[in-house]
Amino acid sequence: MAATEPVDPQGMLVFAALSRARGVRGAATLLGVPRSTVSRMSPPI
Repeated sequence: MAATEPVDPQGMLVFAALSRARGVRGAATLLGVPRSTVSRMSPPI
């Protein structure tokens, strides 16, 4: 069984906002943070 990385609660909030807003700009608005912060915290695709 492979080890898994711990879940980052802040990262999950950013991911949810990205999904809901369908983009970095909308997610940043939802979270009330700069776009660069959301972009930096978003998971790699």
